Amino acid sequence: MLTFLRTTALVTAVFWLIPVTPTQGEIPRFCAEKRRFCHPANQTVWVCPQGPDNIPCCLEGVWKVSLCIETNYGKCGHTWMRFENTETGEVHTTARFVKGLGGVRDKDTGCWIYRPAQVSGVHWDLDMKREHLICSRQASIVTILVENPRIYRGSNNGYGHGRIVNNCVTYTRDAWYYYSGEYYKLPPLLHTADTLLRRVSKCHPEIKRARCCLFK
Repeated sequence: MLTFLRTTALVTAVFWLIPVTPTQGEIPRFCAEKRRFCHPANQTVWVCPQGPDNIPCCLEGVWKVSLCIETNYGKCGHTWMRFENTETGEVHTTARFVKGLGGVRDKDTGCWIYRPAQVSGVHWDLDMKREHLICSRQASIVTILVENPRIYRGSNNGYGHGRIVNNCVTYTRDAWYYYSGEYYKLPPLLHTADTLLRRVSKCHPEIKRARCCLFK
């Protein structure tokens, strides 16, 4: 009787395992999906946005602090701040987002690679998805070295988004002034990335030359 019970338990366990045990063909697919999740293509990272409450007060060490303006075939869009450690290469970003925007979904699964902003305001690392623009020179940047930089939060302690003003352009303009002392005057009723780029190009003509080479 005891032998019969042991045999029954063994057979039951085998049948329970069969549906969840990968076949030989499924194992490579499972490993590939796991690698894809852990190391997504195109330098994307599976992250949740870190809103104003989660922004660090400062960074230790010497950092390249950059004002970044997205350019795409001569048209300008988003602007953000980028921080890169000169020794380790560690990178972080800050920018002002409208609640519900800024997210990126995986094209195959529909899952969020970057979840959208949960609150309107300044977000930490949500622009890491734009690192490929830096590498491909689809973003115009100006850079300054800063030791132990404090993270600029902007108006209202980093909360809110005014759409046409107090937006990503306003934030990066003010943040760059905070770090570099360079101030760029913008129209009072509308702050746009292309206007900021024109102002920056006057002080940094190397940006204009780089854009002309890129869009020949």
